[in-house]
Amino acid sequence: MLNFLHIESEIEFIYSRSSGPGGQNVNKVETQVTLKFDIYNSKLINNDTKERLKKIAYNKINSDGILLISANKHRSQIKNKHEAIKKLI
Repeated sequence: MLNFLHIESEIEFIYSRSSGPGGQNVNKVETQVTLKFDIYNSKLINNDTKERLKKIAYNKINSDGILLISANKHRSQIKNKHEAIKKLI
């Protein structure tokens, strides 16, 4: 199972402008978050978990074995960051 105490060392966040509601800041503030997690090179999960994750999230994994999770539900970048981590969990 994934050790979430050290997850920050193996994930990367990319921020971009979010579509949808946002009031005055829509298309100005980068609130959308994309979480990148390198499944193949992760030291936090064992091989069985890697294989299971590949089967569960096959449509969210690119050809390099990077799991991409996007979150843009909230108007806040930090809330979307937490949402992306929640989705990973």
